[in-house]
Amino acid sequence: MSYATVTVDSNTAIEIVPANPQRHSLLIINMGAGVVYVADNSSVTTATGFALTSGSNLSEDSGGTKLYTGAYFGISNTQATVRYWERTR
Repeated sequence: MSYATVTVDSNTAIEIVPANPQRHSLLIINMGAGVVYVADNSSVTTATGFALTSGSNLSEDSGGTKLYTGAYFGISNTQATVRYWERTR
């Protein structure tokens, strides 16, 4: 299991969750006031990312099948705090 808090801003995409080939489930929560845009590559923008509004989350669970194990990146329209929790095999 791993977890962390990451500050995301509007200047540069930042890695929110590092790649982990042992990932079994993942929860990413936007704890900030702004929208955080999430994608599986460092070229994420506010136009291309999956939007997480304030207080919303993105969750994934393998459910017995293959789960994406690469890194997640984010950028925001303002500074925001993102937390993640990851369960591993």
